Amino acid sequence: GAAVGARDAVGATPLHSAAAEDQAEAVRALARAGAPLDAAAGRGMTALHLCAVLGKPAALAALIEAGATAVIQPGGSKADDKVIAAADAAGIVMAMTGMRHFNH
Repeated sequence: GAAVGARDAVGATPLHSAAAEDQAEAVRALARAGAPLDAAAGRGMTALHLCAVLGKPAALAALIEAGATAVIQPGGSKADDKVIAAADAAGIVMAMTGMRHFNH
């Protein structure tokens, strides 16, 4: 298999992929294997940021369990309520900037 810190063409790691698909068990396994939680892919997005922006509460919770302590995100996702609830349940800070810096 690929190294936990391997990068694809846009700089995403396996952790980014697992987070974007809301695969909490894969996120936990990658974190245990030493995946860099703060690795930034294209446009500076970390796996935690992807979870918040894409509305992936299970992966967000797994990243928090692995040591994430705060996330800053633009807000405006259809799933904001889910990721806000996950952050609140874990007792971490989630700041919403209200400014989106990317296109879908």
